[in-house]
Amino acid sequence: MRRTAKQTPSRTHRFFRFALLLPLLFAAPRLAGQSRGTVSAAGGSAAPGSAFHIAVTLSLKDPVSIDTLAFGLQVVANGDAPPLTGRLAFKAHTSLPKPSLADTGVGPHVISVAWLTPFSPALSGTKPLGVVSMTIPPTARNGQTYTLKVTGASATLGNNVVRLRPGPDGALSVAAGP
Repeated sequence: MRRTAKQTPSRTHRFFRFALLLPLLFAAPRLAGQSRGTVSAAGGSAAPGSAFHIAVTLSLKDPVSIDTLAFGLQVVANGDAPPLTGRLAFKAHTSLPKPSLADTGVGPHVISVAWLTPFSPALSGTKPLGVVSMTIPPTARNGQTYTLKVTGASATLGNNVVRLRPGPDGALSVAAGP
């Protein structure tokens, strides 16, 4: 029996996987009827000037599995809530590897996250992906809110596209501590 070394995808291979996933992030609304799962952001609350931590979850229909994943998330100030000024951060769940990409270059209220190296084993069912965090502006007031919107999601299994859609929007409320 001949053994082969485990191969890791080359940088070029990962780029092409990302190139495949990226357009699907923007096509998500058109593909919603064909969805095999969702990526959702939970709601929460935080005091002005303190950090918020929002859980992001993948939910796949049975028997769907994926081995790469990309999603975008946006935090939108509602009404007279002050806009976010720092950068969002993403920390992967302890059961997952660090993402290949966590890009905040679009602005202080948007993050794109992608795992381009295949998960081993592939993901299935409902899986916590990690936490998005940032600081609520210190000028925010009790009762102001922010909408947490997954802007798109896409995945693959091998060379096959697995269509995902954004889950329902979450809400982040400003609430002073006790």
